Amino acid sequence: MNKNWLWLIVIVLVGFFIYNIVSSIQSRPQYIQRSYKAVYTFDRSVETGMYNWVVFSYSKQDDLKKSYEYFQGVSMEEKKNNYAQMLAKLSEQADRKVILLTYESTAVLLADEMEVEEYSTVEGMAHQEEGFWVTGFGANRLQLQENSSLSFVFPADAEILSVNPEPDEREGNVLFWETPGQLTFPVVSYR
Repeated sequence: MNKNWLWLIVIVLVGFFIYNIVSSIQSRPQYIQRSYKAVYTFDRSVETGMYNWVVFSYSKQDDLKKSYEYFQGVSMEEKKNNYAQMLAKLSEQADRKVILLTYESTAVLLADEMEVEEYSTVEGMAHQEEGFWVTGFGANRLQLQENSSLSFVFPADAEILSVNPEPDEREGNVLFWETPGQLTFPVVSYR
């Protein structure tokens, strides 16, 4: 598996999960990731809310149906366990362990596409240092594709002290990274 694909998965956590599900199907359906959006919501705590939305398109209707049926056939508990294992593996590149607290996912069929949404809460993507909070995921790097975005949302009253790398756009305390290419997982200091 291409390393860039793996690092894309850090941000496209749902992508990795879906890839594993789809790859499990014997015929290995051909699909393209059309769109991806990840939104990480930080507070002044060790918990982070994560929302992932991805759209896959398929050239064959049978492949689409098989992927959707397989996704629907996996229990939520198994999906949650797989997601937790993936976070544990990615945590090996971080200075602190990221632990899954809650997880939900849904899939919807749209013509020749499958839309997947994930909602989760994790612990360990933010930590406190001497009166301020810091986001981070260690040495993990991301590979943003076309039509992909990463957003970090901070409390409206938070003061953002530093951001590395600089976001492509900023709307108040919401930071956006959208430029295709490799991206170091953002480190943001705030209080």
